[in-house]
Amino acid sequence: MSPTNIGLLILGGIGIMSVTAYIIQMYENRKKARQLRLMHLQSAIRRAHHLLSNYPPLLQSPDIIKFLTVYLAQRCQAALELEESETMSKVLNEANERAQSSLETPPHPEGSITLFDSPNGAQRARAIIKEFVKFLKEIEAKGEISSTVSQPMIQQAKNCFERTEVDLELLEAMVTEEVNDGKRSFSTYKKCFIRLSELNKNHLLDRQLFELRNRMTTIAAYIEQRTEEERQRRLKEEEEQNKFGF
Repeated sequence: MSPTNIGLLILGGIGIMSVTAYIIQMYENRKKARQLRLMHLQSAIRRAHHLLSNYPPLLQSPDIIKFLTVYLAQRCQAALELEESETMSKVLNEANERAQSSLETPPHPEGSITLFDSPNGAQRARAIIKEFVKFLKEIEAKGEISSTVSQPMIQQAKNCFERTEVDLELLEAMVTEEVNDGKRSFSTYKKCFIRLSELNKNHLLDRQLFELRNRMTTIAAYIEQRTEEERQRRLKEEEEQNKFGF
């Protein structure tokens, strides 16, 4: 075999090795990109599922729940296209079922001036709402949604956050009613009533405002009664003092 043929064989071998190495590298790059994409999707799914499962029912709106279910279903579908997963299929089915169920906000608890029965419940709700707003801002920054989609929901979430803040104040005022003879609590109730009224654009807070108004009426009557009792007590003391010439 001539030196020329030997040189051609060597070059051909090098060429084949180069092409093979290129194909292997391209395959590895695609595999890494696929795994990275899957990891990002799984992270987004975990976060959206957490928010959907924990967003306080009494504060959820149809818009927020619909957005989270659609977002979750789309990411699950994309993840399943990359890798079959029984867990992911289950989450997808749950999201689809949630989307088909009633999205109506549950009614305000009858007879209660608060949404939550304890400060811990209100604080947990507040934390989830803050996390939801952060989530919206981050996916907007990534270009996953536009500001026209995120901003209305952010405003709704801010209103929900305000309601949890009011709830915490109301719960504290309820505890201290007897300590301050109702006067300071009544003042808190009045301020909270005004704040809730400002948020009641769509009349969803009518029931809570009704319950709070009734509580204020009761406390006002109690304060008036205590004031009158105190006035009578002082009059009696003055009469006793005048009786004995003091």
